[in-house]
Formats: sequence, C-alpha cells, structure tokens
Amino acid sequence: MSTSDRCGACGAPLAPPRPHRCPRCAALLPPPAAAAPSPAQRLAALERHPDYEAWMAFSPPHASRGLARPLSMGAIAAALLGVLVLAGAVTLIVGALLIGLESPSFELGNALGLAAGLVAICGLAGVALVLVGTAVVLRQRFAARDAAALERLPALVVAERFDPRPGPGERGGGAVRVLTLEDLRGRRREARTRGLVADQARPGEVGVAYLVGGRLLSFQRAPGG
Repeated sequence: MSTSDRCGACGAPLAPPRPHRCPRCAALLPPPAAAAPSPAQRLAALERHPDYEAWMAFSPPHASRGLARPLSMGAIAAALLGVLVLAGAVTLIVGALLIGLESPSFELGNALGLAAGLVAICGLAGVALVLVGTAVVLRQRFAARDAAALERLPALVVAERFDPRPGPGERGGGAVRVLTLEDLRGRRREARTRGLVADQARPGEVGVAYLVGGRLLSFQRAPGG
C-alpha cells in the first residue's frame, strides 16, 4: 500500500473511495494527486501548441543537403568558365576572319593552326557546359531526395540506450545514442543520434523529431510539454 493510501497524521489505511477526513483521527486529507497525462494526451497537446505549424514546416540541414552548396558553387564556376571560353572563342574566330580577309599575306599554315586552336577552345567550352548541366541536374536530384526523405514526427522520447558501434554512414568516435520514439498512435521506432541533438531529446520530452531514415537530425522540444 502506498503512502497516499494512508493518513498522513496517524498512518491509518484509507479504503476507497478516498474520504475527506481520516476515519481514525478525523484529520483533513489532501485531495488525491491528479493522474499524469498519457503519451497520447501529451502529443495531442503538442499539436495544439501555437508554434506547431512552424515546427512542422522547419527543415534542418543535414549531410546530403550539405552537398547542394558545393554543387551550386560548382555550377556557377563552370557556367562562368563556359561563358569566358565561349567569349574567347568567338573573339578569336572573328579576329581570324578579319585577318584572313584583310591580309593577303596570311598563310594557309597559320590559318590551319588557328583553326585547330579554335577547335580545342570550343571543345573546352563544350566540356564546361556539360559540367554546368551535370552540376545543375545533381543539385536538383539531391534537393528532391532531401525533400522526400525528411520526416517530421511529433513524438515522445520514451527511452534511450547507447550503441558503442557506429552504424552505416556514421563517422567519428564515441557511442551513438539510440532513442525510442512513440507517435500519437502508440507506434514506436528507434532513431540514432549523437552530439547536441542527443542533448535536445531526453526521455520524457515531447516535441517534433526530424528524421531521415533511422537518423535523428534535430528535435524541437515543446516548452512545458
């Protein structure tokens, strides 16, 4: 029998339903403690939070999305290179035509050498344009994959454990924290994380988990949740 089922003054047992006064010493008894809200009730309250829609629209940065910036910079550099090479090629072509038309002493051998150089320059320009197209396509594919892979899950952190072995794609030393998350329907899954993200999600916390596959990228804890 718990201490809440006994009188705090004389220790007499209290049979349900709980009386307002102790039947032995007539001492006033405190009201029974309110039952703790269930995980479903806490998650339902999370969805009513004024910042819930903003949390569900948030997209944290992560490893695969980090490739978009280098790809974007590579596309810009390749585009600039292509424009410069093409501009140089056009300038040389126009210059060769003017020289050939205005100078009767312009030899055929010089013209062939110049033509070979122009062909090489145009080839480099073509390579630059191919790099631009490749970078743009890869960037779009990574962006589309990121948008499809990111999952925003309102969840309760039920438990945690530590895995000393890094999983696929996990680098660096140290144990990986494995969290058990429960959603509004009572379904549970595990998510792996470490570092600052692991400090944000503690057992008993309610918030929005940002997941890619089995990795927890970020966790927005609900204040007072």
